Amino acid sequence: MSARAFDPPPSVSLPSPPAPVPTRPFPVLATVAPVLVSLGIWAVTETPFALLFAMLGPVVAVASLGDGAVQSRRHRRTERRRFDDDCHRTADAIGVEHDRERAALQRRHLGLAGALACPARDPTRWVAVPGEAVAVVLGLGVQPSALRVDRAPTVSDETVARALRLLQEQALWLDDAPVVVDARAGIGVVGPPGIAHPIARSLAVQLAHALPPAAVHWRYDPAVWRWASRLPHSTAPDGAAGELRAVRRGSGESILAVSVAVSADLVPGDCAVVLRVGAGALGVLSESPDDAAPGPIRVRGVTAWEAEAWAERLARLAGAGAAPGTIDGQRASLPAMVELAPLLADAVGAAGASPVTAGPQSVSPASLSLATLACPIGRDADGIVWVDLVADGPHALVAGMTGSGKSELLTSWILSMATGRTPETVTFLLIDFKGGATFRPLAALPHCVGVITDLDGGEAARALDSLRAELRHRERELARLGRRSIDDAGPRPAFPRLVIVVDEYAAMIAEFPELATVFGDIAARGRSLGVHLVLCTQRPGGVVRDGVLANAAVRISLRVNNRADSIAVVDVPDAAELPTHPAGRAVFSAVGPPRLVQVAKAATSDLERAIADTPSGRAPRRPWCDPLPALIPLADLQHAGPGIPFGLTDLPHEQRQQAAVYHPQEHGHLVVIGGRRSGKSTLLSVLAADPSAVRVGAGVEAVWDAVEAVLRREVVGPRLLLLDDLDSVCAKLDDDYRHRFIEMLTHVARDTAGVQLVITAQRATPALQVLLPLFEARLTLRLLDRHEHLLAGGDAASFLPNLPPGGGHWRGDRVQVAHLPQPLSEHQPLVVQGVRGVAVVPDVRVAPVVRGEPAADRPAFVPRRDRDYVVAADRPAECAAALRGGEHTVIELGAGSGDPRQLSVAVGERHRILVADPDAWQSWWGALGALRAGADLIVDGCTAADYRQLTRDRALPPPFEAGTRTTWLVEAGAPPCRIRLRGPADVSSS
Repeated sequence: MSARAFDPPPSVSLPSPPAPVPTRPFPVLATVAPVLVSLGIWAVTETPFALLFAMLGPVVAVASLGDGAVQSRRHRRTERRRFDDDCHRTADAIGVEHDRERAALQRRHLGLAGALACPARDPTRWVAVPGEAVAVVLGLGVQPSALRVDRAPTVSDETVARALRLLQEQALWLDDAPVVVDARAGIGVVGPPGIAHPIARSLAVQLAHALPPAAVHWRYDPAVWRWASRLPHSTAPDGAAGELRAVRRGSGESILAVSVAVSADLVPGDCAVVLRVGAGALGVLSESPDDAAPGPIRVRGVTAWEAEAWAERLARLAGAGAAPGTIDGQRASLPAMVELAPLLADAVGAAGASPVTAGPQSVSPASLSLATLACPIGRDADGIVWVDLVADGPHALVAGMTGSGKSELLTSWILSMATGRTPETVTFLLIDFKGGATFRPLAALPHCVGVITDLDGGEAARALDSLRAELRHRERELARLGRRSIDDAGPRPAFPRLVIVVDEYAAMIAEFPELATVFGDIAARGRSLGVHLVLCTQRPGGVVRDGVLANAAVRISLRVNNRADSIAVVDVPDAAELPTHPAGRAVFSAVGPPRLVQVAKAATSDLERAIADTPSGRAPRRPWCDPLPALIPLADLQHAGPGIPFGLTDLPHEQRQQAAVYHPQEHGHLVVIGGRRSGKSTLLSVLAADPSAVRVGAGVEAVWDAVEAVLRREVVGPRLLLLDDLDSVCAKLDDDYRHRFIEMLTHVARDTAGVQLVITAQRATPALQVLLPLFEARLTLRLLDRHEHLLAGGDAASFLPNLPPGGGHWRGDRVQVAHLPQPLSEHQPLVVQGVRGVAVVPDVRVAPVVRGEPAADRPAFVPRRDRDYVVAADRPAECAAALRGGEHTVIELGAGSGDPRQLSVAVGERHRILVADPDAWQSWWGALGALRAGADLIVDGCTAADYRQLTRDRALPPPFEAGTRTTWLVEAGAPPCRIRLRGPADVSSS
């Protein structure tokens, strides 16, 4: 007995009655207090008007009483509304519990519907033990409910008491519940023959479904129960008038009886249950040992034709009276090995001579390749064993231990189905979850539309999307043709049947449970859509869902580990007793009792013959696209529309792959986030092939200058500005520069029309998080871990740690970035520089590359002969030495040199360069500002803070690469720029 048998019965609590109105005492103090106060005031002031305050006492008393009445009325209304709402909720709760109880009873007692269904596998058939209780459902009626309800409290309000009584009565009785009686008491059906006979047949059908043929013999009145002769049980037409009686085989002891009569007086005395039936399909129990139903019962009858057809079906399933599961006698007559080629030859010869029975249908050679998938898979004691997924299926379940012959069975079955059929009739999708060794040779079969080996997380998601898309495609095609199923498509089907063969199904579902849902959907809808499942597993118990099992009528069990696994597949324990040798011995069950078979084994020549015999023609449509390749040449992308194609997008939900295209004007700014060697630079090289692209070289100086050029409108649109490793650039900047750089990028992203940014980064750092909302387009490449992936804007389900370089997600879909034979930056660089080393981009067909000028390559600064210079240097002596040797007089100033403004200039004297350290310039108050009126400023070796202090300018000068000496030149009316003073190398070269 299950644990639920000991669960306490459900219970529902009745709503509490409305709370009584609380008693409000008379406000004595509030009434007396004003009187006493007024008397006190009168006694002190002797003013008669003070006595007027005494009137407040009665007024307060009356007001308090009135307020109490209002509050009491409001309390009663609130409590009544609360009680009414609780009553409605309780009634709904009772209804829900009754629905659960009713459903549980209907599952426990399937009644006539369960018996008439008569599936090939029915665990409830023939399980009753003669002499023990045999439950029979008379119909649907009112039954006592197991639901418990609290005792209603005693209340004085009759309306409340009536509402509580109604709830109790509602919970007490369960309507539309199965009315069940024990058939051992004997059942008599009384009423007009036209009504009573169908009702009696419905009871007899349930009894024949419950009592096993091996234990029961039926005696019947042929005038009423003629159809009983079709039952698989032994029968005799020697029953009493109107009577069908079950007796124990051997002893002849009466077990139970069903009798039909026009009057209760004619019912046999051993029928303790008497059901009176009349018009309207209603019956009433006039006699019953336990008062099974107090009211009318809705009954359902069975016509004589329905009963006869059902009995014939039951007899066919029973194997014309053979006891199912007795297959021991078949072992000796089985061959030790069956080769596929001779089996196919014998099958063709047998089919040419006469129709070949495939289950309950006859299959002729002309129909082998169209309406069915009938094919031979082995031999049994009687000859060739045929299986047809169309007629017998629509799906199949195969079980077997390692080494039992599962792989050989699947290979032979696939080749047998393919023989004589073209890919326009049947195709195969093969899923091997143990490495691909089983199905890899079958990939050459023209019918094969895909071989899928061990799945990872991404491939499991592709499987879900692709299979669902295939179902949608087939539904659309049938709707377009105005057909309900593939069987209505005429001699040429709308599309080929698709057989999905899964090896190690249990392992796949254990690792990817979400796939069970889509396979359950296929199992439910596959018959009409022409999709068939062949699921192979070592341990079927608890893995294959009931929805799949119910539709998998074809069952094959090779040797399994235990009797429970064998029973779970083929309803008999014999598969657990199969020998280790020869391999390929199995218990086969489709229609009829299970039988022992030896499955065929295919050779390499069988595959070659199947390939050679398949007529050449158009390749079948593939429901499953191959995974994206790791290397996609840019020239292979097919795209003729606007935008920049940069890769290949995988669209399994549409069963296709197409070029991934970036439309700068439509998609907006693009951010690309990926780890080291994830393909970021490759993507920029691909985008740089567009004529509008401006690729900025690596380094702080180049990126800063490019962004400033955009802000100064020196780069005009439409342009695509490509910035690589932006997180690295931000990390190299100090706080002030980083803050300013982010501000500059924000202005470009928000306010600069015609210029679209493409930035790459290894991580979504806090500095970049401010920018990310401004980038409408996002490409996420491989990242180190799931946390980084989430920070980059990806979702947890799309995180794939093993993506190849260039693999990522674009607009929700998997993408692979295309590959250039040689990156553009190395193949054909074009450096375009303006007057200060920033890009002024012409209309060219090759993307320019804006490169920061390395300090070593930057020309040494040569002072203009017509200008004076003032220099603030952290090392004045070295700076002065670097500036000497030209046409200027270099004067190094110290703390004792006096105010430089007092230095006079003789007529014809050369222009001068005044050099001092920042502290000296600060000590000469106002000197630097005064001298700058006629001279340019050079700041050498100082920090940005020193620069801002010396120039009184809050704007930051352009940054330098790390490890480079900072030297800025500030000319009148121009922004600061970087320069390099002469060094020893410049002196020696000159």
